Amino acid sequence: MSRKVRRVVTGCDDAGQSTVLSDGEPPGIVSTKDFGRADLWTLPAERSHPECGGEHDPSGDYLEPPPGAIAWRSIRMAPADSPFQPRRQQLEDDPRYDASRPGMHRTDTIDWITIFDGEIELILDDDSLRLGPGDCAIQRGTWHAWRVVGDRPCEFGALMLRSIDGGDPSTEGVGPRTTQDTAGVGPRRVVTHLRSDGRSVFIQDSEPPNQLRLEHGAGMAYSDIWQTLGPVTSPAAGGDAPPGPFEFYALGGGVAWKHMVIPPAADLALVDPDALASEYTMRAPGMAAGGEHDPNRPGRHRTNSVDLVQILSGRITLELDTGPVELEPGDFVVQQGTWHTWNNHGDEPCVLQAMMVATQSARR
Repeated sequence: MSRKVRRVVTGCDDAGQSTVLSDGEPPGIVSTKDFGRADLWTLPAERSHPECGGEHDPSGDYLEPPPGAIAWRSIRMAPADSPFQPRRQQLEDDPRYDASRPGMHRTDTIDWITIFDGEIELILDDDSLRLGPGDCAIQRGTWHAWRVVGDRPCEFGALMLRSIDGGDPSTEGVGPRTTQDTAGVGPRRVVTHLRSDGRSVFIQDSEPPNQLRLEHGAGMAYSDIWQTLGPVTSPAAGGDAPPGPFEFYALGGGVAWKHMVIPPAADLALVDPDALASEYTMRAPGMAAGGEHDPNRPGRHRTNSVDLVQILSGRITLELDTGPVELEPGDFVVQQGTWHTWNNHGDEPCVLQAMMVATQSARR
């Protein structure tokens, strides 16, 4: 990668306190001029505890993780006419690629894409859309290709969720719901779909419908980008939770993709805590589910999940038992069910995303 990739991995020390296990570049980075790939974390099919993932196995298949597993990557892609594009000769015999259409491919995965920098075109069978910083795409096992727009590279994050072993590729999830009103809370979300005739199409380009902007939260807001709603039985699994109170954690023991806005601590200090607590109870009664909250230290909690976090804008402090970790745009965090608090000591909101992979309890 031309830019340093910072990945913070949390866990527990020998005394059981939450701490930083590693902080720096992940191993195995592939990099040339204008092109790079950093394998941030992998999770196995069996996830019995938050501390169940690890580094990418270089002997495995790069294009998709094993059945039921999850791969998290940061990718920097060269402009379309760059001589530094990776060679594709080794993919000529790969059935996941269409030899008649260079770059066109499909995998047995749901891909969650967030654009960090630059612009890129997502190309399907009969249509294409241009994506820019902050835009998100739900790529559901469809035929597609990527083409960088402009004369500089595009950087994006990709979480690939592979179907479980023995999954039914014909299984359809609930899919996206229609967004009635534009609230300005969530990001732009593009959703793809594989039709029964085998053609790949876009079926939505809008804000996600499940959003929560707290009236008494000084600008605090949440958006539910996607839920698998259970095990990934096919790339078309999951979708939007039904209308109702905002659900924060992964439903059905699956994986949830969240977009969050955390206001400055100075602004939150002016909030009426009783009014905020009442609003949470009314509009997001399940906020305390899926983990534990420390009754003696407001904001301190741990989840029954592995949380893969990417900082999009602003700055944030991750408070662990052994001390704070200062984070900025472009940083990545692997949060392994450890006690922590998020605090924004800056003067602007922090925007981050978290892919929450449900596990069993974090209790030791």
